Amino acid sequence: MAPLGFEGVICTDWGLITGNSFKPAANWGVEDLSPVELTKKILDAGCDMFGGETCVENVIEVVESGLLPESRIDASVRRILRDKFALGLFDDPYLDESGLDVLDNPNFKARGQEAQRKSLVLLKNDNLLPLAPGTKVYLEGISGDGNSDNGEIVKKPEDADVIIMKLATPFDPRSEYLLERFFHQGRLDFPAEEKAGILDLISKKPTVTVMTIERPPVFPEI
Repeated sequence: MAPLGFEGVICTDWGLITGNSFKPAANWGVEDLSPVELTKKILDAGCDMFGGETCVENVIEVVESGLLPESRIDASVRRILRDKFALGLFDDPYLDESGLDVLDNPNFKARGQEAQRKSLVLLKNDNLLPLAPGTKVYLEGISGDGNSDNGEIVKKPEDADVIIMKLATPFDPRSEYLLERFFHQGRLDFPAEEKAGILDLISKKPTVTVMTIERPPVFPEI
């Protein structure tokens, strides 16, 4: 019987047992366990697959040492193979290239753009939006010049009626592990110097701040 009656395949997060150049081993709270003990603990929890791991030898040792019966491994293998059979991977493992035009479908592109527009959340609006036609706009963090549907783009904030500023979520630049270069870690607020520059700019004119939120940011002053 699967955990809580779930009959699908349970896969762990990545790299729980061994560390690598992407990230350290994520064995928080059980750092004192050996790789074999970690393997048994994960299997005891009901997992079928080890995400980001290739340590087959640990599974073999867990069984050969008598820590777990081979039938426990068979149960996971059975669930994994069942899904592969259901997907037809043993009948025809090759892709039908005639269906690849789905990747350049203009209707799908339009729906994707619509989904992105709907993902925008307006947190606050003090009668500033929508911008009136002809509004002089200074852009910070956004490329653009000349005229646009939102008004006239100017070069200096002093010449603008409204500033539109785009910010990214704060984080600490890290390079020790490759994964942290793609999934940002660390601080959730802006460093003091950067925050001072942002606050100085938005104090000059009414400002529309666009925030790309990829992790929980803390920016109450902005």
